[in-house]
Amino acid sequence: MTATNHPKRPAGVDVKPRHVQFDLKDLDHYWHGGDPFKTHFFNGLSTLFPQGERFFIDSVRAVMDKVEDPTLKEEVKGFIAQEAIHGHEHDKYNQMLQDQGFDIAKLERHQDWWTKLGHKTMTKNQQLATTCAVEHFTAIMANAIMEDPERWIGGAPEAMQAMWHWHAIEETEHKAVCFDVYNEVGGSYIVRNLMMMQTTIHFSYMIARHVCHFLAKDKVLWKWQTWKTGYQFLLGKRGIIRQVFKDYLDYYRPGFHPWQQDNSRLVDGWKEKYDDRFLRKSKGQELAAAS
Repeated sequence: MTATNHPKRPAGVDVKPRHVQFDLKDLDHYWHGGDPFKTHFFNGLSTLFPQGERFFIDSVRAVMDKVEDPTLKEEVKGFIAQEAIHGHEHDKYNQMLQDQGFDIAKLERHQDWWTKLGHKTMTKNQQLATTCAVEHFTAIMANAIMEDPERWIGGAPEAMQAMWHWHAIEETEHKAVCFDVYNEVGGSYIVRNLMMMQTTIHFSYMIARHVCHFLAKDKVLWKWQTWKTGYQFLLGKRGIIRQVFKDYLDYYRPGFHPWQQDNSRLVDGWKEKYDDRFLRKSKGQELAAAS
């Protein structure tokens, strides 16, 4: 896909998929610097992604008959391709967790119940507004990872750092696509904000449930050190919730657009550091590199 010049997206940012490969085998059980809470915070996020990505794709596809802007249509194709690859990579990640003895299937059944309830009870616009809300969460978390990678994933091995950095870059690249589709199909400001409030509660519940599942299985849920570390990581002076909270609140502002938080300067960071090692090359590229 060639770069497009959507007026609200920086010209140097393109929405296109990367075919990646990460070797997550033989990781330490507590791969994030030996810390149970930090490790399971990211494990919990990963277990939410595959079904979440499919919900996002479905919610956009459901309204595409109303989208006329050809540039936006191309961006949606890139968004869907990126999200599909995210889901695939996190399925592999989650299989690793299943192999460690965690009941990932149980977590997925619970999430699937909520997903089906959303499909049954929400209108197409409400489902899309929910997607916009979650995309804002992932975008501000992605920005935080790129702004302060040492704080977020500095204790992780290189392959795991690369995976989360890759995901962060692509969440940044497509952070406005669903928002632009929502506006294109006549989504309202009130519904957008109501769905953000609902999503904030539900997302917080789901990530807490998944993280606690992992901690309980490891018999460290009720250990003081676990929650001391957890508090510092989430709410401490450099805690991640403090780091993203201002950007989170910005979503409720009339006239908000995701690219008003322009962090496009960070997009090239992943390419410079990881592209040669983690992008899956075609046979032609491999032959050219060997010659």
